[in-house]
Amino acid sequence: MPNNSRDDMTTTMELLNNTTPIKKNAHLPRSTESFSVHKVQQSTTATTRYNTFHQRLNKTQKKIQKHRQDAKGYMNIAKLYSDQGKQSNAIPALQQSFQFFSTTDRQVIQQQSDLVKSQLEQRVDFISQYPYEIICHITQYLDQQTIADCLDVSPSWRSKLLGCSTLWKRVVINEMKVPNNGLKHKRIVRILPFVSKHVQDLKITSRMNRTTTHPIELLAKSSFPNLKSLTLDDYGKI
Repeated sequence: MPNNSRDDMTTTMELLNNTTPIKKNAHLPRSTESFSVHKVQQSTTATTRYNTFHQRLNKTQKKIQKHRQDAKGYMNIAKLYSDQGKQSNAIPALQQSFQFFSTTDRQVIQQQSDLVKSQLEQRVDFISQYPYEIICHITQYLDQQTIADCLDVSPSWRSKLLGCSTLWKRVVINEMKVPNNGLKHKRIVRILPFVSKHVQDLKITSRMNRTTTHPIELLAKSSFPNLKSLTLDDYGKI
């Protein structure tokens, strides 16, 4: 089983943790050169030769198929994923290279892998970081049930999402079942008064003999200045 020196292993881990591209013709230690870091640079930063991430990934995977016991291939894969912010994909590639390192070096790499895993557990509040217009654009691709779940994350999320008019142009309330684009009745009772001014198309499917709030009461409690279409389906007795 081939072993790499500690310097080679350390350099590899530094590459995985550093998202700054290696400068062309930069001076490198001889131990680093023995690990063919120049090849790592070529496969991870030379976008002029390999235009997309997937092209570089495919080329590296083909190299692994030819040289399955060469740790560099797995490390290159991990580096590619890491540069894309896809640490969850980098970890398996990193773990696959374990068998090609010595026991001592393997322990150090495992520590780095555990560090990456802990970073994955950190949550980023993108709602607070991104501009309001971008948030409204992104969330319009979510179904309304998911959007409703996001409203319960925090007051900040709720305030911003309730104000996105594009999210509430069409509202579907289905008491019979909850389709991908529908909202549970109990949730709409809470949400509707805050988004009704944005609603243009409203559809309510209910069991009027079981509902806690009659659909007409829902309409009466909210203002719909921009409503253009209203559909009421009754599957019960009034």
